[in-house]
Amino acid sequence: MLGDGTPQSPLASAATVLLRDSHAGVEVLLIQRHPQSDVLGGAYTFPGGKVDGADFAAGTGLIEQAQTLHQTLAEVAIAPALAVALHVAALRELHEEAGISGLSITQLVPWARWITPTASRRMPRHFDARFFVARLPVGQQAAHDQHEAVSSAWFTPAGALLEFEAGRAQLAPPQLMTLLELATHRTVDEVIAAGRGRAPLHIQPVATVEGSQELICFPGDAHHPVANRHLPGPTRLTWRDGRFQFDTPLDRLLPALCG
Repeated sequence: MLGDGTPQSPLASAATVLLRDSHAGVEVLLIQRHPQSDVLGGAYTFPGGKVDGADFAAGTGLIEQAQTLHQTLAEVAIAPALAVALHVAALRELHEEAGISGLSITQLVPWARWITPTASRRMPRHFDARFFVARLPVGQQAAHDQHEAVSSAWFTPAGALLEFEAGRAQLAPPQLMTLLELATHRTVDEVIAAGRGRAPLHIQPVATVEGSQELICFPGDAHHPVANRHLPGPTRLTWRDGRFQFDTPLDRLLPALCG
């Protein structure tokens, strides 16, 4: 909320879920944000950040592609200029935070839109974030910027989740649930095909309290206004030991999802 009680408008942002194939299966690039960052300080995230004016300016040169990009986002209510700026921002942040270049906007596949809760004191910043999936360009290597990102690493989705469960990596709810979904795919081709074969998921979690427990709930949960489940796995995360966590141990959750 703003000082006068007006609900805060969510900040438009974009992130790239960068993928590569390995002998262990599909891997995803995660960067660790600087501990002093005011957004997810110290946490592992996908390279990304807020859309700014420069992204809109850069997008004016892509006006011929605006309609196509607008259609792939499957969001009738947003302006084509914002659709372009979101793609531009995702590529800009990927280059700034992870040193990756060489991707075109058409290689970004919209995966999901996450609008973070306005009512959660555990997630004080309110974002309207679009996640794109993309394949690591041939010959490219990730190199974090040592400013916004202090480290980076490639993980299998299951491996990243296990690092989180062991307390060695901090992950926010959108990253947790995205990694859980990615864990159900074996190759980058599978992920890209899944993204191109569906409209991007629209996830607007609800922050609530049940008894003494703080929860983040997703579509399909009893506390969420959307009855149909949108994501595989649990429909809620519970705040314990200073972070939102799964209620089911991963050694039971992952086999159930991945077969």
